Amino acid sequence: MKPLTGELFANLYPFLPVHIDILLALLQKLASRSGGSGLRSVIRLIRDLLVDGHLADCAIGKMATPELFYDALHTYMEKNQDFREIVISAKKAIELYSSNPLAVKACKTIAIM
Repeated sequence: MKPLTGELFANLYPFLPVHIDILLALLQKLASRSGGSGLRSVIRLIRDLLVDGHLADCAIGKMATPELFYDALHTYMEKNQDFREIVISAKKAIELYSSNPLAVKACKTIAIM
């Protein structure tokens, strides 16, 4: 992985380089059963996060985070046998800690990792 420079940060903002790696690995694993993967899927997901997830409309300084990836992907993850139990457990934890926004974010982040 390349070191994070000011130029690299500016080119990928509001994502970090590690986000692209995480999304690519996750989409490849999801696609192992459903077909289609790779850079095109990551580009489509990033577009979905920016446009449909309204990340592009947020104030400067708002970064993409793994819980946003979970929000965008959990329905696909639940349909995949390899991820189903992870999503079921995450849903239980999210319900249990629903009154604590930080705990909910942590549950979603753990599910994505």
